[in-house]
Amino acid sequence: MRISIVGHHYEYDFRNIANIFLEQEACTIAHDLEPSDKGHQIVSKLEDKDVRTLTTGLYTDGQLVKEWVSFVDPKLDTIMFKKRTKRTLVRQLYEALSMCHDALSKWGVLVGVRPTKLCHELMDQGHDDDEIRKILDEDYFLSEEKVNLLLEICHLERPYIYPIKEDRFSIYLSIPFCPTRCLYCSFPSYAVAGREKEIEAYTEKLIYEITETAKSLDVTKVDTIYFGGGTPAVLSSEQIKRIVKAINDNYDVSSLREFTFEAGRPDAIDEPLLETLKELGVDRVCVNPQTMDDRTLEIIGRKHNVEQTVRAMAMVKKYNFDAVNMDLIVGLPEETLSDAKLSIDSVLKLKPENITVHTLAIKRSSRLNRERDDYELPNEHLVEDMLSTIDEEVRAQGYVPYYMYRQKYMLGNLENVGYTLKDKASIYNMMIMEEKQTILAFGAGASSKFFYPSEDRFERVHNVKSLEDYLSRVDEMVKRKVEVMKS
Repeated sequence: MRISIVGHHYEYDFRNIANIFLEQEACTIAHDLEPSDKGHQIVSKLEDKDVRTLTTGLYTDGQLVKEWVSFVDPKLDTIMFKKRTKRTLVRQLYEALSMCHDALSKWGVLVGVRPTKLCHELMDQGHDDDEIRKILDEDYFLSEEKVNLLLEICHLERPYIYPIKEDRFSIYLSIPFCPTRCLYCSFPSYAVAGREKEIEAYTEKLIYEITETAKSLDVTKVDTIYFGGGTPAVLSSEQIKRIVKAINDNYDVSSLREFTFEAGRPDAIDEPLLETLKELGVDRVCVNPQTMDDRTLEIIGRKHNVEQTVRAMAMVKKYNFDAVNMDLIVGLPEETLSDAKLSIDSVLKLKPENITVHTLAIKRSSRLNRERDDYELPNEHLVEDMLSTIDEEVRAQGYVPYYMYRQKYMLGNLENVGYTLKDKASIYNMMIMEEKQTILAFGAGASSKFFYPSEDRFERVHNVKSLEDYLSRVDEMVKRKVEVMKS
């Protein structure tokens, strides 16, 4: 397949759409009109005259098979004009490709991380469910299954997100250390062995970033706090207490709605940690085994076993946190449908309030990507069966989906879904996905998001990813945030 682009520069978006239908090496995208007299060719043109004209032609062996023509009103405001142009060209490309190949995704032209944002946008515009179904089907080509998922999640999320409270923000704390680095990991994470001094230095710098940033804030009222990683449980109780003290001393936590600690690896959880978390007011803990199969745990380098997960959950349950989340990853190397069923059945027996089901994403910086030929991965049809089986089982036990997101390089172009029991949804997870609240993020690899409700936009501010850079450049991380806050 050859895709020729004339008059516009949406190559990145076109590549994402082409990848829904074709392996990357099976498609060429070029900025020219060189004709192809063999096979399929798509020509996408943008012409600006009195009215912007968007044309896509599908050719087979040099002969025009079908042509799509649309017009964009130049009287639209600049942002909507550009948005309408891109969406129309992308839809035309999708339709042309679908005449030659079967789509490998049920998400239609939606290739971004947050498809729920579109659904919320349509609700904000006053569309009812039937109208939204029609738009998502006819304009975006979503399957009925995915449309239903979006509507279900958005209806659950809206009471938590609206009305928007401009006087509140959330805090995210990145702890980039783990007992070992997993096969699929792409996060800025470092094995803890021999890094005791670096962990202490990191704790000090994190406290410094928290404290110095607070000096430039106009609003200090914190809505939620989230310790993420990595594996935050590798910190000592004393280090955790110092970090939380820095937040309490510099921000208003009097109306905190949620405090999450992603303990992570079961082998890092012990009684002193849990006592500390309870003392500090943590009300939500994450225990993330990723699989409940010992053989798969060994393959992915987790260095713990299923029995340790069961013991960790027993410990956590003793402390009566308001909610416990457990993470699973579907599509791990050599995983079968029976393995996925074993994992979800085992997790359900442990009765967490939240279950987050991730589809394996093969990120470029992961060891799995570098050594992909050494592992047998489930195909997209099997992974979809795994997700469907898990969905049926968790719903039968009273769980419902409450947030979702997608990632690049996911098996089967699928999704990650968080499930919850009634009234136990994670507020932070919904806020980070729907981007309707400022989130101040501290630590290596953390990304702050500053939300401007009157303009319905946000601005990202990224911290450096490497531990070494963060330790030496923390003043720069503070300055980046301050500059945005004062602009």
